[in-house]
Amino acid sequence: MRSENNMSQMSKIATAVLFSLALAACSGGGGGSHTTAKTGTSGSATTGTDGSGTASTGSGTTSSGDGTTTTGGTGTTAGNGGTGTGTGTGSGSGGTGTGTGGTGTGTSTTLVTGSILGSTGGAVSGVGNQVSSIATQTPISNIPIAGQGVATVLNSTGVAVSNIGSGVTNGVGQFGSNPNAIGVTAAGVPTAVASLGTGVSGLGTSLASNGATTPLAGVTTPTGGLVNKVGTVVTATGTGLANNLTTGSTSQITTGATGIVTPVLSSVQTTTQTVGSATGLGAPVSSLLGNVGNTVAATGTQVSTNAPAIAGVGSTVTNVGNAVTQTGGVVSSSNSANGGLLGKVVTTVTTLPNTLATLNTQK
Repeated sequence: MRSENNMSQMSKIATAVLFSLALAACSGGGGGSHTTAKTGTSGSATTGTDGSGTASTGSGTTSSGDGTTTTGGTGTTAGNGGTGTGTGTGSGSGGTGTGTGGTGTGTSTTLVTGSILGSTGGAVSGVGNQVSSIATQTPISNIPIAGQGVATVLNSTGVAVSNIGSGVTNGVGQFGSNPNAIGVTAAGVPTAVASLGTGVSGLGTSLASNGATTPLAGVTTPTGGLVNKVGTVVTATGTGLANNLTTGSTSQITTGATGIVTPVLSSVQTTTQTVGSATGLGAPVSSLLGNVGNTVAATGTQVSTNAPAIAGVGSTVTNVGNAVTQTGGVVSSSNSANGGLLGKVVTTVTTLPNTLATLNTQK
């Protein structure tokens, strides 16, 4: 039994060995196939060419290169873009031209109305000058503490009156020749205000300085300082308004107004002179007014010459006489022509005193 079992195990081992050899023969024989692994080739990449840039005068251009990339099996390469630079400059100068504009000349004549107003303004200025002279011709400045200030105020008041008169003379007194006649006359008022401010400041200064050494210093010093400041503000305000009327924005309005009024006055003057000439009254009336005016003006001149203390009064009288004489120009442009029956009558009447004087002399 035991030998039969051994034989059976040995036959199983032999069978297993034979089976293993058979498998080996099948796997290693020529009838089998085999697989070989192949390695992929690397791809190649081409590099893009650089662009070129050209420069021309006044402008620069730049070309951009295009890069292409071929993708291989495993690698990629990026192409480089082209670069280009260019510079350019340009310059030029404009032409230069010169030329001279034409020059125009013209004359302007002050209207008769303007002349009358101008003399009227002169009369007003004469009053102002007379008022100012009081400050220097009287001992008013000797009044304690405020004397000098009072004299300053009095003088400034006279100057203010003269400012108004000058505004009339140089403004509407120049109708026909001053394009901003109204503005100049209007400016005379704030100019006068500025002069009054100067007087007020002078009074304040006088109070502060002259009263500093007196028992009233505690009152006069601060009061004087305050008055001085008020005067300064008034002066600055008046000056500013006057400048605005003559050269500032408001002057455009006053100049425009002057441009409207002047032609109207000129037309009226022409009409009255025409009527005076047609009726024959113009020349003799003008002559009569001229005689009266000249007499008055001569009187004023004598007052100014013989009494310097009241020269301002004399100046006023002289200007009033001038205004009377100039009024004759409203009805006549000339004193030389007498015409018409009425003209002859007026001429006879106006010359009658001289005729009678001549007859008495002859007797």
